[in-house]
Amino acid sequence: RDAAALTRIIERLFDREVNPRVASHGGQISLVGLEGTTLRIAMGGGCQGCSSSQVTLRGSVEVMVHRVAPEITEIIDVTDHEAGTDPYLRGPVRLAPLAAERRRTERMKA
Repeated sequence: RDAAALTRIIERLFDREVNPRVASHGGQISLVGLEGTTLRIAMGGGCQGCSSSQVTLRGSVEVMVHRVAPEITEIIDVTDHEAGTDPYLRGPVRLAPLAAERRRTERMKA
């Protein structure tokens, strides 16, 4: 597939699957560019500066992109995470599901 077709496929994936998921944390992910088989993305909102942003990128977004566009060999996050003003999670990443669920519940109560 050519770059235009891949871009359309990935943008559709972001609109239909990726962004609805990260929106629950106040975030969004945008396609910045496609150069050959390298995809550049930017994270915004709650994803910008979030301590779990790379877990989200590698564990979810990358998997979804490879499902619809196996031609993509690399995904580069070009986000300035230091400039994030309202990240969903701050500090070290903890992958304990119960702790994450507890934090989410506390945020909903606040």
